[in-house]
Amino acid sequence: MRITEKLQNRHPILVVEFKPDDPNLLNSVEKVKPYVDTIRLTALRNASDPNDPTKTAEQICFESAINVTQKTGLDVMASLICRDHPHGDGQILANLKRSGVQNLLAVYGDKNDPPSGNRYEFRTSPELIRWVRKQEFGDDSDRFCIAVGIDPTHKDIRKQISSLKEKREAGADLAITQPIFQPYQVIGSLKAYEAADEFMPVLIGLLVPKSDKSIAFLEKRLGVNVPSIVKERLRNGKAGEGLRIIREVYEALWNRVPGFYIYQWADPELTVVTGLLQELRGHTKG
Repeated sequence: MRITEKLQNRHPILVVEFKPDDPNLLNSVEKVKPYVDTIRLTALRNASDPNDPTKTAEQICFESAINVTQKTGLDVMASLICRDHPHGDGQILANLKRSGVQNLLAVYGDKNDPPSGNRYEFRTSPELIRWVRKQEFGDDSDRFCIAVGIDPTHKDIRKQISSLKEKREAGADLAITQPIFQPYQVIGSLKAYEAADEFMPVLIGLLVPKSDKSIAFLEKRLGVNVPSIVKERLRNGKAGEGLRIIREVYEALWNRVPGFYIYQWADPELTVVTGLLQELRGHTKG
């Protein structure tokens, strides 16, 4: 069942991301399977296949998405990226759908570090989405659910609204935010999207911060906007302060948005992520 269908039946839905080249991926997925609606597999620039170094990150993601779908029965979202996707090859999409993969996250994609090559045969994610929609036939029930990324913390909200409009008109169904650490970071933007009539379902990104050092990495390497109050709380707070911060975000937003997207970063044993999922799923059932 695609995410768009789940949105009509459950509130809120929970999605967790994983790296497709993780050798323990299937075991990790089984740990979260009781609590999640969908697994999303990334296509990071440093993803690799030790048996075939020529494969792109997207190819690795697609193969892993098919494997996880077939072996776990879970709903999977694969990453479709401008950086790696070859223009004109509709067979790739047909293989995914035939294998049960019904969800895609379309993004531009960070450039690979040298000496890896970069395709970029699609200039923007809306161009990539339009291409996907042209490959599809039949009624709406057979279409991919296509998600896109948005940054509700961006200082230029008009630019974000314009971007969201272009993606929606191209055929996007759903949006996912970067990690959010304070409710105010997203509430104003959601209202602005609605007021501009450019609203589509938005999953709020949640990432449990471990320390102010981990926050510095998020800001410098990933460009994530982290409020100063969050950094101060992590420096001065007790053990588990990061989890308390994320609980507050969830409690403030759970009845405003259709779901949440859990970033698994820096939690290889899934101790924190699994605990958070148990708590959130228990809340939605209560």
